[in-house]
Amino acid sequence: MNIAESLYNKGLISYPRTETTHYHPSINIKSYVKMLETHDSYGQYVENILKHWNGPRNGTLDDKSHPPIHPVNYNITAFEKLNPMEV
Repeated sequence: MNIAESLYNKGLISYPRTETTHYHPSINIKSYVKMLETHDSYGQYVENILKHWNGPRNGTLDDKSHPPIHPVNYNITAFEKLNPMEV
């Protein structure tokens, strides 16, 4: 949880303290993942994910307060400062 909170505080993922497993149709997860495609270290991995994209697993639980944890921003400066546990 500490790592998730750190990534949230850096503006890289959505709010981590949620029980929701259902993505609202307005959340375009693929667009968030695509932001990482040009990253030097993660780009190849992301490219492979997108090549075989089936979308996220979508659960049924929705507490209506926060969406499931997902990337929300690609900030190169923040990514360069991640510690090994956050990567």
